[in-house]
Amino acid sequence: MKKLLCLVLFFVPCFASSGENVFSPTCNVEECPGPWFTGPLLSPAGHVVPKGYINFEPYAFYTVTTGDYNSNWKIIDSPNFTNLNFLFLLYIGLTEWADIVFVPQAFWKKTQGVSSREFGDLNIILDFQIFEDTKNNTVPGLKFYIQETFPTGPYQKRNPEKLLTDVGGGGSFVTTFGFVLNSLFEPSYCRFLDLRLNGFIAFPTKVCVKGLNAYGGAPDTDATVKPGMEWGGIFGLQYTLTQNWAFALDIEGIYGNATTFKGFPGTLTPKAPTKVVLGNPSNLSFSIAPAIQYNFSSSLGIIAGTWITFAGRNTPHFYSAVIAINYYGPIAKGEKHKYRSRGGSGGSGGGGGGR
Repeated sequence: MKKLLCLVLFFVPCFASSGENVFSPTCNVEECPGPWFTGPLLSPAGHVVPKGYINFEPYAFYTVTTGDYNSNWKIIDSPNFTNLNFLFLLYIGLTEWADIVFVPQAFWKKTQGVSSREFGDLNIILDFQIFEDTKNNTVPGLKFYIQETFPTGPYQKRNPEKLLTDVGGGGSFVTTFGFVLNSLFEPSYCRFLDLRLNGFIAFPTKVCVKGLNAYGGAPDTDATVKPGMEWGGIFGLQYTLTQNWAFALDIEGIYGNATTFKGFPGTLTPKAPTKVVLGNPSNLSFSIAPAIQYNFSSSLGIIAGTWITFAGRNTPHFYSAVIAINYYGPIAKGEKHKYRSRGGSGGSGGGGGGR
């Protein structure tokens, strides 16, 4: 937590420096209509969706896990594990300062010639606007959120012959607290730079597991697993190249405490996968997600990019191809919501995930 606090204190002056002049148009030049953004792939927006508006953003993550980082930060290869994850983010405005987000998801997974289709865990998020980054203020936007993960996906008593492709969730209720700092700059006429800083911490509950499960084990496993607490952060940006085209980038770091268990871990059998020991040591991962956006209008856009791990310890090594469509409406006619930056958060920070 101390590291995360230091990161926040480092970035706040940068975000707060936007000021009035950032949005001031050049003298005798007509004011820009405002940027068209979908939001980056991972980092959530620093603004709520106001009452009377919705934001719908379906995602598709095509992820291939090629191995795992060991405790020495080296990649140990394993058979490729393919995961096609569909996320459906629906933001509904409740008031001018609060919204609610529903994130159902589904998976198709394949490895070594076997595959399965499963529903995943359901995420529900409440967002609260503390400060809003508007055209003329001198402080960044600040949003707090509370996310609850409901274990709706199958996680235990899995078929050993499916090699864990039939796992859809973690079996744990997970409560996540997070914040987003957001600031919009206009470094040159009609060229906008949107910066985001997302910090979060997640508290999972204990899980009773039987048989082969999301945490490993074997057909005769009977134990209680305590997943480790996770905390991390995402720095995101998006920059308008033209009115329609924009570049986006996310850099994410996540630390997880060790996952422990009590009970009988299970017996190795010829049909069980190699991961039969429950529990996992503390882990750390770093990833990057560059993307390109094309916005048809201020209310509709598409974003596509990649999400790749570049360093880690006791965590999967993966790469993803990601695509999402973002719709925000009905469109605000006045200036009040002109500078809202929409979308984002298909990854770890604000709900769901591609891994």
